[in-house]
Amino acid sequence: MSTMVQAIRMALHVAEERHDLTDVFGEDVGPPLGGAFTATQGIKCAWNTPLDERGIVGASIGLALAGCRNVGEIQFCDYAYNTIDLLKLAGLQTWSTNGGTRSTRRRRTSPGSRSPSPRPRGTPTASCSPASSTPTRASCWSRRR
Repeated sequence: MSTMVQAIRMALHVAEERHDLTDVFGEDVGPPLGGAFTATQGIKCAWNTPLDERGIVGASIGLALAGCRNVGEIQFCDYAYNTIDLLKLAGLQTWSTNGGTRSTRRRRTSPGSRSPSPRPRGTPTASCSPASSTPTRASCWSRRR
């Protein structure tokens, strides 16, 4: 039985070997670690970027428009909220040109990991727990409900 991380790693290796994957980039995805969950370990075309989610998405869109097949990885999905306007612009670009600027764009992010003892629904996560004085970039949905 394989895990989700092993399946993602295998898919990236297959894409690199058979489907002309040119770049896998993001926060700490390059050697030696291979990302927060080691999903990009062993990928030859993986490289690290600064901690700038908008830069990762912008570079991914630019490389895709230049004809490269790439995967831009954002470390955790909580950090992707400030890139939504860029993703909307990328989609609108294809729509407004009636498909004239079709490009292959991939973004990968992890929603987190499951702990051995699951929390009941609505329990605050570590990023927005009441113990912390200020919540991180997570939008604490459990507090709003």
